[in-house]
Amino acid sequence: MEIFRSREKHRKDRDETRIDKPKDIRKRLAKAERGDVRAQYEAGIMYQEGRGVPQDHEKAAKWLRLAAEGVRNSDDFIPFCIDILLYDMGLNDPQDYEEAAKWFRRVAELGLSDNAVSWAQAEEETAFWMKLGAEHGNVHAQFSLGLMYQEGSGVPQDYEESSKWVRLAAEHGDPLAQCNLGYLYENGLGVPKNYREAAKWYTAAAEQGDYSAQDSLSRIYENGQDIPVDQKEAVKWYGLSAERGTPDSQFKLGLRFYMGRGVPRDYKEAAKWYTLAAEGGSSHAQFGIGNMYEEGLGVNKDYKEAAKWYGLAAEQGDPAAQYHLGRLYEEGLGVAPDVRKAAGLYGLAAGRGHAAAKECLARLQAL
Repeated sequence: MEIFRSREKHRKDRDETRIDKPKDIRKRLAKAERGDVRAQYEAGIMYQEGRGVPQDHEKAAKWLRLAAEGVRNSDDFIPFCIDILLYDMGLNDPQDYEEAAKWFRRVAELGLSDNAVSWAQAEEETAFWMKLGAEHGNVHAQFSLGLMYQEGSGVPQDYEESSKWVRLAAEHGDPLAQCNLGYLYENGLGVPKNYREAAKWYTAAAEQGDYSAQDSLSRIYENGQDIPVDQKEAVKWYGLSAERGTPDSQFKLGLRFYMGRGVPRDYKEAAKWYTLAAEGGSSHAQFGIGNMYEEGLGVNKDYKEAAKWYGLAAEQGDPAAQYHLGRLYEEGLGVAPDVRKAAGLYGLAAGRGHAAAKECLARLQAL
């Protein structure tokens, strides 16, 4: 596959790299040490060809990698750095297929000039190296190739082919692949829909600490899809995911303590998990802890705190929070009374279908 459309230009560019005097070489290397990507590129060529310095492929690779990683624009020489790394320095048949794939992604991400491959070409080349790695038993390459088939990235979208490669990685114990295979079974993508198989693979990944699998497994036990409902198991896995700092799981665990589902009702524990999830940006949790402060459940009643959390959730478009914050403004609880702000908030919530907000808005408009 032809990777760069102007490789001949690169050869000429490299051939014309001058052999400097020792003093000039030292200056060039000093600039390279300071992070000048052009100097790093030139230093790489010098060491690769032994121009003015002893030939040293390790040093050449070091400087070319730094140049390729450091660029932030579409300088023409950057694709050529990658070209040398992949083709001139023995990486045309690399053992580390991910290294090759990484560089093609780097080319594509820069949105480069005519000297570089297009995004589509880079993705095709990435898929080529990933497939080589996958066929040679590289577990991460197997999973990555499976994802590429799921997304249609560099290869035609094909869920059956995806499930084949993901399964190979999952069977070798890769937790990300196990979680993804569970997802494929849960949604019937490339395999027959089978919640038991989904639970099996989610469990394998969850037991290795994959928080996404823990959250998915909780959902399956909570809903009882083709397996018995088991609220205690759901709480167990939500708890493990919540402990790892996942806001959605923290909220769901808090909700279970709030409602007493699978655990004894405990408002203090609910407030704890709601707060953690709210601080992580969950609008549901922000509304939940705001409501607990308004009602004094598990925390001391505090309208100011209630308004704070309602406000954060309202900014994310939560209609219940908009309604409750509007009510606080109308009644002057925790905030200065402001009927105009109250009406605005009621209007936002009403626009999202909140029935009580529609009634409050109509009442204020009738005054």
